[in-house]
Amino acid sequence: MTEIRPDAGIGFIGLGKMGGPMSLRLAEAGYRVRGYDVSEAALRSWAGRVPGAAAAASPAAAAEVRRVRPLLDVLGSRVLHVGDVGAGHAVKALNNLLSATHLLVTSEAMAAAAAFDSGFALRLMLKDMRIALGIAEAAGTECRLSGAAVELWAQAAADLPADADHTEIARWLESR
Repeated sequence: MTEIRPDAGIGFIGLGKMGGPMSLRLAEAGYRVRGYDVSEAALRSWAGRVPGAAAAASPAAAAEVRRVRPLLDVLGSRVLHVGDVGAGHAVKALNNLLSATHLLVTSEAMAAAAAFDSGFALRLMLKDMRIALGIAEAAGTECRLSGAAVELWAQAAADLPADADHTEIARWLESR
């Protein structure tokens, strides 16, 4: 198995809030990166910051993970292989479901009008929550609390501006 050298060309798919900074870190670490995204705006913004860029998707096979490990180590301090293709997406969605539920409970406890702006859209959180709920339901797991949380987030998404940060759920709860 050959290790990926920094002079190797890397293709990065998805240059949004997470992929953009990750691919920039690879370029800064000396990797030749070429970026791909469905959004022309994201591509233009990214291209203006990195001359000739690309990325690393987390491969499914353990051997492939070992091969790209040097790239993954640049992107994060702790790399965990969670399974076949799609498993990472499922873990991310399930983690966001937990995060969203915790934020609801914290918001109810705080009941304060603090200013929030984490940079993660409320509607993206809702999308991930719905994915996670679908995964859990497909596995036969009863999800009453998760379903209730998704419903509350959907109500907030309907009431708040389209670009609302996910932490705006706290103010939304307070205003109800």
